[in-house]
Amino acid sequence: MKLLLLTILVKLIECRNYSSSSDDESDSDSVIGPIFAFLIGFAMIVSAFPCLWFNERRMAISETRLLAARRTCQSVNAAEIDPRMEGQLIHVKGKLTTNDVISDPQFDLEVKNCVKLRRKVETYQWVQKSREEGSKKNKRTVYYYESEWSSKIQGSYPNHENRREDLTVQDQEFTAENVYIGAYKLTDYLKSKAVDYIQVDSISQQQCESAKMEFLSRTQIYINYDGKYIYFRKSENQDSIGDQRVLFEKVPCNYAAIVARQYKESFKPYLFKDSYSEDVNQDYVKNPDMLKSLNKFHELSEEEQPLNQIDPSKEVSSNIFKSFEAPLNYINWYFNRSFTLDQCFKAQLNSLVGIVWLCRFGGYLLFLFGFVLVFTPITTLLYYIPLLGGFLSKLTGILLAILSGMISMPLTLGTIGISWLYYRPIKGLIYSSMAIISGVACYRFILSSN
Repeated sequence: MKLLLLTILVKLIECRNYSSSSDDESDSDSVIGPIFAFLIGFAMIVSAFPCLWFNERRMAISETRLLAARRTCQSVNAAEIDPRMEGQLIHVKGKLTTNDVISDPQFDLEVKNCVKLRRKVETYQWVQKSREEGSKKNKRTVYYYESEWSSKIQGSYPNHENRREDLTVQDQEFTAENVYIGAYKLTDYLKSKAVDYIQVDSISQQQCESAKMEFLSRTQIYINYDGKYIYFRKSENQDSIGDQRVLFEKVPCNYAAIVARQYKESFKPYLFKDSYSEDVNQDYVKNPDMLKSLNKFHELSEEEQPLNQIDPSKEVSSNIFKSFEAPLNYINWYFNRSFTLDQCFKAQLNSLVGIVWLCRFGGYLLFLFGFVLVFTPITTLLYYIPLLGGFLSKLTGILLAILSGMISMPLTLGTIGISWLYYRPIKGLIYSSMAIISGVACYRFILSSN
């Protein structure tokens, strides 16, 4: 792995050296290359600091809130509503139930004991693809077209037309109105999180006959069922451009677990109100579009819509540097398994940890490749040394790549440590100590090498 990373770094340096330039390059282009690499590298190094800071900030606030919520959350019996738990954070688990019958009237299809029914449509279309051809210096992109089944609607291309008139059937989803876990009724938002789909096995020729009567203006003549898909075909025994096929899937009432605030006989999000609330609010004050309330998705009343809440369906980050999402603001969890209380919180914490380590590695790479690019002018100058220039340039590139990796480690740990010092001092001291130790080790290694 280290050898592979070194090879990539050397290639990155070489691409900015004169050795990779053609003989007919102008001197101005040769000078601009290393300068441009230096500026890009400097920008990467600068951007690594806020990237790591806001990533650790999100994790620190979210972890603190998760631990506090776990201490207050209680598991309750799903079979009966306990009025003493009104407004409290609760955990319930059990089997989902419903007496509603979900139907797709256009296909005369009905399913029982299900949370959702969805119709997935694919169309046989021309799809544009591309490949690279030619030598490294004269590389060009060649576009070609293939016919295939695709759920994404394609445009028309020269001599390869995808007609809009062929889109007879559209995707659609149907949801049961009354779904319960024990005595608690699920909100629309919680039902939207039920995504463990399976194929509907009750399809028959009856659905084909219903479709023939419903879609009279279709461009496809034949409608038949092959055991999995309902096909809308222009030719009886072969696929043609503009054909469609329909797959029906459902979410059966299985076991689930929910962690949310008890509200009468249902749920609402558990909103955090702590010392971090004002800090988190500032993430959105400068972004009015991100101040969307949770009312549509969580049935919150107007007075329950805090400033620090955003539309969770958008998954919008509070800032380009603030990782993949803002710190944890509410708890309104649905799990497609009968998780215990501890398993629910552990699953959420694990998802946060996975993201935070991914961003830490990304921050480290920003430092690493940033320094590699910053050192590019040095290797370029060495290339001009007569006879040994090429060898010295490559050797120095390898040494500078190793040095870049060593410098990046204490900078990464130091930024992480400073971030945690602000929110969680004990963890901050641990990371800061690791940064100091790695920095001293790096310094002593450089001295010993000299």
